[in-house]
Amino acid sequence: MSNIRVEITDASEFHCFRMVLTPRSAPGQQIEIMLHASALVELIHQSSTALGEWQRQTTSMLIQRMTGMSEDEARQAGLIA
Repeated sequence: MSNIRVEITDASEFHCFRMVLTPRSAPGQQIEIMLHASALVELIHQSSTALGEWQRQTTSMLIQRMTGMSEDEARQAGLIA
């Protein structure tokens, strides 16, 4: 079960959303955040950017461990962009 839920607040108006977070450290408690569509899009964009950066760092680290190359050496060899 996910601890994040996003709902449309009014089925007739698709520009408002409710994000409900249920902290794993505090079951039974919830945090509700109301978002306009533009804020939800910005949240998705920011999350995607952070995920991409995490993936880049993780990929670089794994290549370094597997090949023994530095990030610059791996980039020159075409293993990473």
